[in-house]
Amino acid sequence: ALMAALQQAGVEAHPDDDGCQLEDVYELDRKGKLGAGMFATVRLLRHRATGERLAVKTLKLTMHIDGAGNVVGANLLALQSELYGLCAGRGHPNVLLLRAVHETKVALHLVTEICSGGDLLQMLLQLRPNGLDDGALSSLGWHLLGALAHLHGAPRHLAHRDVKLENIMFAHPHAVEQLKLIDFGSCASFASDPREDACPFTETDGTRFYASPEKLARCYGAKADIWAAGVVLYVAAAGVRADGRADTPAAELMRQGDLGSLLQQPRHGHFSDGLRAALEALLAVEVPCRPSAERAQEQIGWLSQRPPLPPARPPPPHFEPAVAPPPYEPSTQSASGAAGPAAGAPTPAPEERNR
Repeated sequence: ALMAALQQAGVEAHPDDDGCQLEDVYELDRKGKLGAGMFATVRLLRHRATGERLAVKTLKLTMHIDGAGNVVGANLLALQSELYGLCAGRGHPNVLLLRAVHETKVALHLVTEICSGGDLLQMLLQLRPNGLDDGALSSLGWHLLGALAHLHGAPRHLAHRDVKLENIMFAHPHAVEQLKLIDFGSCASFASDPREDACPFTETDGTRFYASPEKLARCYGAKADIWAAGVVLYVAAAGVRADGRADTPAAELMRQGDLGSLLQQPRHGHFSDGLRAALEALLAVEVPCRPSAERAQEQIGWLSQRPPLPPARPPPPHFEPAVAPPPYEPSTQSASGAAGPAAGAPTPAPEERNR
């Protein structure tokens, strides 16, 4: 059923019994490993017919031994979330494009476009001690909110729930407008209550630094993604530490509604008035006061400084998944560090992302 849903979404999907193996279509670069984690490895490959360079994320479907020698099971809920999110994002230039899926008895191979520009954290580490300039920041904000507006909108109604620096990659180096939102292992549908200010989720999957006040209170919806986008913009403007670790005191001031005093600190003197206004909107503590992604693009004038949009992809066939979004399952770890319920599955390790 899952492979049929992928085919319906316009993805080239090959189940285990159709006779088309990954190696029949692509030449795998066995030395070109881009990353490896507990549940997946990411490698380079080349299309045999066209020569196009792509990436393949191989997810294990059976019990296996991880790099630390531990026996672990397949993270099937995260896998289902990942596929559902990538399918929902098809057609938008700022969501990682899933090209093909090849299934075997022990693994699932996800063939995607390659992001040679690395992720936003890597970019900011290279820029230290500075962050992005104001024009690049407005472009980053516009395209990130555009990807979220696409996911949140009808008929998808999908919340990403783990927007952060490491999950924003770039098709080419220094091309901020060609950002790609990745890693949908924590995404969840809110189609059962698609109201703008609805709070259908009680799980706290994701990273605490980017968590909105209502997310830590275990009653949140898609607007928690907007808060996370605001945190991303703040960090991209302020710059990152040498070790890449989060500025926890800054996040606490934001959640306490004290953004004003944070922005008055001398180290933020270079923030433009437009950026400050955007942060005040995206980081509004009260959910009804925080705009949706679509409204933010319409109402925040600073975002209009963006350069031209990248070329749009042809719209995919309408996606009605044959498999529903993953059901909510208890989680042993939450963004607050305490045990609690969680939808989907734990966030994949950073090493698993497509570099």
